[in-house]
Amino acid sequence: MDKPNQTKIQLLHPDLRELAISTFSQAEAKLTGRAKPRVTATLRTFKEQQDLYNLGRTVVNPDGRSNSKPMGNIVTNAKAGQSIHNYGLALDFVLIIDGKDTSWNMVKDYDQDGLSDWMEVVNIFKANGW
Repeated sequence: MDKPNQTKIQLLHPDLRELAISTFSQAEAKLTGRAKPRVTATLRTFKEQQDLYNLGRTVVNPDGRSNSKPMGNIVTNAKAGQSIHNYGLALDFVLIIDGKDTSWNMVKDYDQDGLSDWMEVVNIFKANGW
């Protein structure tokens, strides 16, 4: 497990860290192609959560912005204090492709094993109680 993943996992609630390390290691081992999972978020401050909640509502989010959606995409439905991220109880990930590009593509099969790489990671986390 690389340093960025270790650093984010250490921000989780102490009771979840070992489980997160074990589960994430399983996910890394499962993906044998160009994609590798990367932890993007664990613990968020209330301010960080509120800032995410505001995107697409009261703050323009460039992602998804169009004539029909001038504020862009809404990122989360959880206000500050309502997200389990605020208590170090959640982990978000992205796929890193070829060590540099990020992908939230939920259907691409980068390792060509017949299963979506994104869902392989999700299924490993589900199997471990996340």
